[in-house]
Amino acid sequence: MKIVEIEWVDSNHNTGWTNVEAAAEFANTKLSLTCKTTGYLLSETKDRISIVQSLSWRQDDEPPESVDAIMTIPKRAVIKRRYLK
Repeated sequence: MKIVEIEWVDSNHNTGWTNVEAAAEFANTKLSLTCKTTGYLLSETKDRISIVQSLSWRQDDEPPESVDAIMTIPKRAVIKRRYLK
Protein backbone atom coordinates (compact mmCIF):
# COMPACT_ATOMS: atom_id res chain seq x y z
CA MET A 1 0.00 0.00 0.00
CA LYS A 2 1.17 3.54 -0.76
CA ILE A 3 1.87 5.97 2.07
CA VAL A 4 0.05 9.27 1.63
CA GLU A 5 -0.24 12.55 3.53
CA ILE A 6 -3.62 14.28 3.20
CA GLU A 7 -4.09 17.94 4.14
CA TRP A 8 -7.75 18.72 4.72
CA VAL A 9 -10.14 21.26 6.25
CA ASP A 10 -12.12 20.16 9.28
CA SER A 11 -15.53 21.48 10.28
CA ASN A 12 -16.20 23.65 13.33
CA HIS A 13 -18.68 22.93 16.09
CA ASN A 14 -19.75 24.30 19.44
CA THR A 15 -21.62 22.53 22.21
CA GLY A 16 -23.77 23.73 25.06
CA TRP A 17 -26.27 26.53 25.38
CA THR A 18 -25.22 29.79 23.73
CA ASN A 19 -27.13 33.01 23.18
CA VAL A 20 -28.13 33.70 19.59
CA GLU A 21 -25.74 36.62 19.15
CA ALA A 22 -22.71 34.59 20.29
CA ALA A 23 -23.85 31.62 18.17
CA ALA A 24 -24.13 33.81 15.06
CA GLU A 25 -20.65 35.25 15.72
CA PHE A 26 -19.24 31.72 16.05
CA ALA A 27 -21.05 30.56 12.90
CA ASN A 28 -19.61 33.44 10.86
CA THR A 29 -15.98 32.91 11.84
CA LYS A 30 -13.61 31.51 9.25
CA LEU A 31 -12.98 27.78 9.40
CA SER A 32 -9.48 27.76 10.79
CA LEU A 33 -8.74 24.13 11.51
CA THR A 34 -6.52 22.53 8.88
CA CYS A 35 -5.48 18.93 9.52
CA LYS A 36 -2.81 16.62 8.14
CA THR A 37 -3.30 12.88 8.25
CA THR A 38 -0.67 10.40 7.11
CA GLY A 39 -1.20 6.70 6.54
CA TYR A 40 -1.49 3.83 4.12
CA LEU A 41 -3.93 4.38 1.25
CA LEU A 42 -6.69 1.79 1.72
CA SER A 43 -9.23 2.88 -0.90
CA GLU A 44 -10.38 5.81 -2.97
CA THR A 45 -13.65 6.62 -4.71
CA LYS A 46 -14.80 9.69 -6.61
CA ASP A 47 -15.94 11.35 -3.36
CA ARG A 48 -13.77 9.96 -0.55
CA ILE A 49 -10.33 8.69 0.37
CA SER A 50 -9.65 6.17 3.15
CA ILE A 51 -6.33 5.63 4.86
CA VAL A 52 -5.23 3.40 7.73
CA GLN A 53 -2.65 3.96 10.44
CA SER A 54 -1.25 0.45 10.79
CA LEU A 55 -0.92 -2.79 8.83
CA SER A 56 -0.52 -6.29 10.21
CA TRP A 57 0.42 -9.56 8.53
CA ARG A 58 1.98 -12.89 9.35
CA GLN A 59 5.61 -13.30 8.38
CA ASP A 60 4.97 -14.85 4.95
CA ASP A 61 1.61 -13.23 4.14
CA GLU A 62 1.10 -10.39 1.68
CA PRO A 63 -0.97 -8.26 1.34
CA PRO A 64 -1.71 -7.28 4.97
CA GLU A 65 -4.18 -9.43 6.85
CA SER A 66 -5.47 -6.66 9.14
CA VAL A 67 -5.54 -2.87 9.33
CA ASP A 68 -6.10 -0.46 12.21
CA ALA A 69 -7.41 3.09 12.65
CA ILE A 70 -9.35 3.65 9.42
CA MET A 71 -9.97 7.31 8.52
CA THR A 72 -12.24 8.36 5.65
CA ILE A 73 -12.00 11.94 4.44
CA PRO A 74 -14.50 13.51 2.01
CA LYS A 75 -12.63 14.66 -1.10
CA ARG A 76 -14.36 18.03 -1.01
CA ALA A 77 -12.44 18.69 2.24
CA VAL A 78 -9.03 17.77 0.77
CA ILE A 79 -6.66 20.69 0.15
CA LYS A 80 -3.75 18.61 -1.13
CA ARG A 81 -2.17 15.18 -1.02
CA ARG A 82 1.41 14.06 -1.11
CA TYR A 83 2.71 10.54 -1.61
CA LEU A 84 5.62 9.55 0.60
CA LYS A 85 8.33 7.00 -0.13
